[in-house]
Amino acid sequence: MKDHECLFPYQLKATSSFYKKTIIVTGATGFIGRAVVQTLLSLANRKPSAIIILTRSNQNAAHIFGTDPTLKFIEWSEPWHTIYNGQIDYILHCASATDSRFFIEKPVETINSILTFTWNILDFLKGSPECKMVFVSTMEVYGTEHHLHYPISEDDYGYRNLLSARSSYPQAKAMAETLCYAYVKEYGCHISIARLCQILDLNILESDQRMFAQFIRSATNGTDIVLHTTGETVRTYCSLYDCVSALFCILTCGKPGEAYNVANEKMTYTVKEIAQLVAEEYGCSVRYEIQESGLHGYLQQLYMPLDASKLRTLGWRPTTDLKHIISNVKVATMIKSPFK
Repeated sequence: MKDHECLFPYQLKATSSFYKKTIIVTGATGFIGRAVVQTLLSLANRKPSAIIILTRSNQNAAHIFGTDPTLKFIEWSEPWHTIYNGQIDYILHCASATDSRFFIEKPVETINSILTFTWNILDFLKGSPECKMVFVSTMEVYGTEHHLHYPISEDDYGYRNLLSARSSYPQAKAMAETLCYAYVKEYGCHISIARLCQILDLNILESDQRMFAQFIRSATNGTDIVLHTTGETVRTYCSLYDCVSALFCILTCGKPGEAYNVANEKMTYTVKEIAQLVAEEYGCSVRYEIQESGLHGYLQQLYMPLDASKLRTLGWRPTTDLKHIISNVKVATMIKSPFK
């Protein structure tokens, strides 16, 4: 979003709502949070008066975003809610672990970080009745083993194995959602929930180990795309650009205590279909090396197309399709992660 010509009416309304406001963004050094902050900074004469970035490391955050006077970096370890005494208008809570292997190897840390950070934010929000917040959640809260023959809406839930380290992430996100809802009901907080599908971007971090990033990385290196599953899982995807616009839409127009699926229904594919599309674009091959389930942190085979009609009632519309992303990502910069 670089200027008003590329914004739809609902986006103009959303971004105009941020003018001279103060916004807290958590998880700003991550994939989603970084895009949120960069978009806010690009709003020129419509950008917020202050963007407060809650981070584990001010140094890392400053390395990414520079020294824009709009930005204020505060570490989680500090008494951040007392450092900034001005009014907070919006909160986008994006902070979370996102690596599947981390969920398996560090399930306690996964659960603790999600719930602790969320509780911390909610306790602050309790004393700020005018502040609006979006909690960024995941489609994984819907569980597995869906036997539906239609896209999953916000009220459709499947099975989650409680005795699995990999479940630490969706279980913690689900508990955090319930916690948000409890604060809405008990304290009158204005909190909406965004349940994200898998988000794809033109820029790939070297540290990104998600499926699409691995496919692109293999293809750009001139090697085969290797699938460790049969690739039958069906998911709905969304571009990073559309995801950010959806978060802004929910933040400004969403109802308290409501969850919204963030997904581009036209981007519903199996894993092997995506692999094949990437292979065709780059002229490489797809081969299979099926391994023991759970070895790489992948979920079992799923059928999880998402229904985003509830989000569309707020006025949101996606603009980018998968083929556009695949055909343009190869000319985008392969960004090196600033973290080692």
